[in-house]
Amino acid sequence: MSQTTDFTNFATEYPNYFPGQYLLEEDFELQHKYLSDRQRYRNQSLHVSGIIEGLEVEVTQGQDAVLIKTGSAIDSQGNLIVLKEDITYTDFNDITNGELYIKYQEEKQNKQQNDVDESYTRRVEKPVVEFAEGTPDNGVKLVKLIISEGNITLDSNDRQYSGISLPNSNSKTLTLRSQGNANPNLAVLTGSLKIDGDLKVNQSFQANSNASGERAIFMEAPEANGNHRGDGIQKPTGLVYRVKENPDSGDPIFQVRSSGNAVRLFVEHDGWTGSRENSAWFGGAKNNYFNGSVGIGIKKSGNFKLNVQGSQYLKGSLTIEEGNIKLNGKQQIVFTNNDTTNNLKVQLWDGYGLGINSSTLFYTANGNHSWRDSQNNERMLLTTGANGGLTVKGTGTSSFAGNLSVSNGITSRNGIIIDGNREHINKDGAFYRHDGQVYITIDDNLYIRDHSRSKHIHIDVRNQKINYSSDARLKKNIQSIESGKLKLLSLQGVTFQWKENESSQQTDRQLGFIAQEVESIFPELVQVDSDGMRTMNYTGLIAPMIEAIKEQQKQIAIFSIRLEEQQNNNVKLRN
Repeated sequence: MSQTTDFTNFATEYPNYFPGQYLLEEDFELQHKYLSDRQRYRNQSLHVSGIIEGLEVEVTQGQDAVLIKTGSAIDSQGNLIVLKEDITYTDFNDITNGELYIKYQEEKQNKQQNDVDESYTRRVEKPVVEFAEGTPDNGVKLVKLIISEGNITLDSNDRQYSGISLPNSNSKTLTLRSQGNANPNLAVLTGSLKIDGDLKVNQSFQANSNASGERAIFMEAPEANGNHRGDGIQKPTGLVYRVKENPDSGDPIFQVRSSGNAVRLFVEHDGWTGSRENSAWFGGAKNNYFNGSVGIGIKKSGNFKLNVQGSQYLKGSLTIEEGNIKLNGKQQIVFTNNDTTNNLKVQLWDGYGLGINSSTLFYTANGNHSWRDSQNNERMLLTTGANGGLTVKGTGTSSFAGNLSVSNGITSRNGIIIDGNREHINKDGAFYRHDGQVYITIDDNLYIRDHSRSKHIHIDVRNQKINYSSDARLKKNIQSIESGKLKLLSLQGVTFQWKENESSQQTDRQLGFIAQEVESIFPELVQVDSDGMRTMNYTGLIAPMIEAIKEQQKQIAIFSIRLEEQQNNNVKLRN
């Protein structure tokens, strides 16, 4: 047993008295500590904390207090608690469901000198009774109380009684104590019990020796008609014991052989005579067999060899060579949630079955998966590959009520039909990739729609036109563009090459603008994504260009008028 006690402050010396000896204060203190240390250590190590006797709790007549009667207990520190007089307790505070407990307490009395703290001449033990939601480690539980509308209800089954604690080598609690008020005559042992000699329990079971000196465990019964076995042990009325010999007939219901390590079971009938046809052998030199019918939890087994009523526990394999497992239609085969990591739960054949892998239900097969009707006609065959490939063999039409998501693309020879109203992707309207380029093929027109906002872009391939939604009914806050010419003159057109690959020998140059420069003049034409990259609406420049042309036309008209006036003035001057 590992050490749990601090022995460093343990008293190991005491005074040796002799006539005429001059005793000091410390001699008496040492004597007291020496005896107290050993008494508390003995109580703590060899006893279990709890009530020894008395300390009963009763509700007073007014139902607003409880009476604790005299008695004694031992706490977890080995202190012996003695309550000399009955006390009444009323301090329940606001707790309505809690535990009443008693704990050890000392008080100092008879102080001789007011200015000297250690001048007390007495230490008086005064146990304290308290009420809380739970009993602390240094307390002994007396009873559980439930308080409702001023009425107090006692639950005495929770009273904690003392017992014996047995020291052992692995620090595990090994105790013997009463079960308390629930069953006061029952002793509860925590741990295993080994008996080397005889055991007698309630005068019902007893271990004795027979005439041959062998020990037997049997249930005593009154002598009936002088019915004794030849070995000197009274024969029980169909109960349990062990015999030395093993005759073919005349055996009790249950017997354990002292030689051969066999267990033999007989069904009782016609007095004491057993029958081989209704017997069973387990272990020993003979093979295990059972010839009769057994009902467990039911008196008669009916037409079944084994009829079990209630739950069963089986650890090991169950083999059924012939027949079926039949379940009522309301019943289920239920597996627990334990061991769900890649565990095959139902095996139909070697490598075929149903299983669980964490939260995933899977079934295993060797690549081919067939659906058949009640006549065993194949309706559909799926073939799966090691890389996740799937081949569906069947000529019928498959439909999906929800959405279908495909991660790595769909290959189809005849196109993918969405529905029957020409909203489709097929050979006349498809997305595909060829020679590194992505193509969209359409009949004549391509529409990109936003149905929720009634907007769309119309690409007229036949007439080579692109139309954008521009209906006045879709617009608000309409204002004229101011200073379109001045803003356009602030733009700087550039030529450039894309940085697609720094190592490429790209020679194609492009015409355009720098989005950051356009953003400072026309912020409406530039968008910035979450990465800070900018995109530009080039077609949006058309509107300010038209306004700039209109401004320029106004200026040209003004200049034309001025020029004509100046020419007229020159003509007048010459004349």
